Amino acid sequence: MKKILITLLIGILIIIAGAGLMVYGYTRDDFSLDQYEMENFEKEEFTYLKEDFSTINFDSEIENFKIIVTEEDIFKIEGKKSENIYYEYKLENNTLTIKQHWKDKIRLLFSFDETNITSPYIVYVPKDSLKELNVNIKVGNIDINDIILDKLSVNVKTGDVKIKNVFSKNLDVVCNTGNVDVNANDCININININVGDLELITNQAFDVNLSLNTGKISFEGKINNSGYFKCNVGDVNLILFGNDYNINNTGNGKTKITTDVDLGNLHYQYK
Repeated sequence: MKKILITLLIGILIIIAGAGLMVYGYTRDDFSLDQYEMENFEKEEFTYLKEDFSTINFDSEIENFKIIVTEEDIFKIEGKKSENIYYEYKLENNTLTIKQHWKDKIRLLFSFDETNITSPYIVYVPKDSLKELNVNIKVGNIDINDIILDKLSVNVKTGDVKIKNVFSKNLDVVCNTGNVDVNANDCININININVGDLELITNQAFDVNLSLNTGKISFEGKINNSGYFKCNVGDVNLILFGNDYNINNTGNGKTKITTDVDLGNLHYQYK
């Protein structure tokens, strides 16, 4: 009983502290929500040579992020800045690191609104130039298309992830709340973990596939050459497997082992 009371007291204190910060933010003379509308952001553009780096690390609190592959010989960054937000760019060890900074942390509390990120941060990538891409965003959507990589790693707390026509030896996606839609070709390892949302993965072939979802729906279509693991606590798992050389939950004589773990939901699978 004592532990429960202590837990409740801590929760109440956190709520009071959060409310205090909100009141403080709104009553500040220099605070204006209008400042964070995209119309008040300035675009900033940078270019880099194709040979300047082969890895990009992108880290942001609130942002929509997009990759566009081009036939040009340069990287082009179409970023943004405002009175309170700026990006730091660091180029070293064949890696470009892009990090978002907020000058006023209090204002960050009032900016989790989609209207603030209607215009995406865009990186134009020369074809066949990038080997590794790591994207870490707390709030925002991620859109990556038509790129060949050795490694693609995406981590988003709240937002949707769309990855289309991507070749990547290693593909890792972590999403706390949001939908993940992936169309990947010829991957070796695919790992996707979602807390709440729907997961759709299409791949012509992959060596190992590991999909884990707490609440939502898993839809998979493709060929798995070695092993597949599909876990869903609450929701259905639908599998369309290319070929028929599978062993599903210790049933069948195929060489590819498929394991499913569905708590509250249904498992459906078919061969194509």
